Amino acid sequence: MPVPESGFPAGDGEAAVFLESTMPIGLNHPAIQSGVAPFVAAVVVALALGRVGRAAGAVAVLTGLCVTVGWVTGFGLTPMTATRKIILLGLAVAPVAVVLEWAAIGVRGRVALWFAVGVAAMVWVGWPVLARRGIGEALAVGLPLVGYCGWVLAVAGRGSADLLRTASGAAALGLATGGAALFGASALLGQLALAVGSAAGGVLVAHLVRGGGDGSGALGAAAGLPLALLGAAATLYAKMPALALLPLALVPLAPLLPVPQGLPRWRRAGILFALAMAPGGVAIFLTYRVAGPVPF
Repeated sequence: MPVPESGFPAGDGEAAVFLESTMPIGLNHPAIQSGVAPFVAAVVVALALGRVGRAAGAVAVLTGLCVTVGWVTGFGLTPMTATRKIILLGLAVAPVAVVLEWAAIGVRGRVALWFAVGVAAMVWVGWPVLARRGIGEALAVGLPLVGYCGWVLAVAGRGSADLLRTASGAAALGLATGGAALFGASALLGQLALAVGSAAGGVLVAHLVRGGGDGSGALGAAAGLPLALLGAAATLYAKMPALALLPLALVPLAPLLPVPQGLPRWRRAGILFALAMAPGGVAIFLTYRVAGPVPF
């Protein structure tokens, strides 16, 4: 089977691999690899490191991503495909985000920094494809993608005063990006995005159980960069329409909407997650209209 530079099996080949992997209900089922396993790992890490404060959420998301990567693709770096670039960046951003939590950087400086990181990351991931196109076409295709990645990382990495809000948004963005990528005919991108979303969901549950917690900016950046790159890559290398990125760009903003503080934490979390998933559902629907159903 020919494998393009992206590292994703081409066309129906990837669908066949995904179909085969979904047949037996066991440890190799995608729902276990990209849903249950990273979720459980993130809950355990977040609870264990709860007293560490700012680092706990980002480390938990990193752990969940590592579980799925090790299970599904492995950690090899050659050849350096787009898939491996995204994984490498996803593994590198969490420790950087944790360090920046203690850095004396204002909100504007933090937003500008993360925006630049998102733009540079997408240029690196998409350059092999964009460089083969004419200048006009490369700009028309690439500018929306780098803008999307910069925007998502800047908003997510900015964080909020409430870890519950950031974790809700990260979980919703992961589920929405993963769902859209699956409909966009990329099982691998979908699995990786769902893994990050599940890990963020694990952080959310741990926060609800234990309370306290800080470091929402680190958590947002740790989840935001890989999810932004996975969504952009699904439009560049798969069949997800670029239009679907517009509602996905709203997902990190949704948890910032006012929700009464007097509500129980579980109810607030449910409301915030529902608000974030609303535009995410639009992205999934738009991809379904273009690419059709998932090939089960």
